[in-house]
Amino acid sequence: MKRLLVLLFLSVPALTFADQLSEQVLGRMRAAMTQKKGYEAEFSVTAEGMENVFGTLKVFGDRYMIKVGEQEQFSDGEFSYGVNGLDKQVVIENLPEGGADIFTTPSRAFEFGAELFDMTYEGVFDANGYRCEKIVLKPKADSFNGINQIFLYVDRQKSVPRVISYDYNGAVLAVNIDEVEFSDEYDDDDFKFDRGKYFGYEIMDFR
Repeated sequence: MKRLLVLLFLSVPALTFADQLSEQVLGRMRAAMTQKKGYEAEFSVTAEGMENVFGTLKVFGDRYMIKVGEQEQFSDGEFSYGVNGLDKQVVIENLPEGGADIFTTPSRAFEFGAELFDMTYEGVFDANGYRCEKIVLKPKADSFNGINQIFLYVDRQKSVPRVISYDYNGAVLAVNIDEVEFSDEYDDDDFKFDRGKYFGYEIMDFR
């Protein structure tokens, strides 16, 4: 019994240290992703039984633009605009509250605060061709856009995310980030809705 109590006691600082490592890695990532006013990232999306799909993400403050295949979503910081090029549809909605995933809330895709997630540091791994530190994040809320947990791999050298895998009840969708470029300048037209560009599209406005 005494040995068991000692082992349990020793495990407490180990867990605390692992949590501290997670916070340190996430802190470095936040600093890297906010070193300038915005960034642009190129990525691919993979899942079992699905061909690779390539995409682009631009973020400047609350504004964002994300393209994945024939799908596009962007925001002027006030509303979101979802464009489906195949079905010729545009959906206009209020911005969702909460969340931190690249598909639902792109401007907050890399915000993993301790108030939202329980986190575990799992060590150093190779991911997407980079040497990365792995963190497992479990949402504290029962429902978090249907996500059970997130596997995050952060580049050890540049402190930028290289892989984010979202676990939806066992179905894993991985976002592999290849290039990240930072800038203080942006084209405002990337985030504005111009109805004239979508002639022949069905416009569905849910604001």
